[in-house]
Amino acid sequence: MSSKRGRQGIFHRIFALAEQLEPDRTLVFQWLLHARIPALDRLTPIELVFAGRGEAVIGLLEAARVREELP
Repeated sequence: MSSKRGRQGIFHRIFALAEQLEPDRTLVFQWLLHARIPALDRLTPIELVFAGRGEAVIGLLEAARVREELP
């Protein structure tokens, strides 16, 4: 698998998870491009994908989704 294809797959997974937490696609795109994540060296989700750290963003989103589902 090419690295471009790998990044695209990770990006799509991140977008799908983020959309489960925030259904407004415009806000999801803004988050992907502009939100600095303190726990991940203050990089944005898209910067993390290009740095090969997309799985860390997925882990963060999965943890947030689990927390949201808890009573």
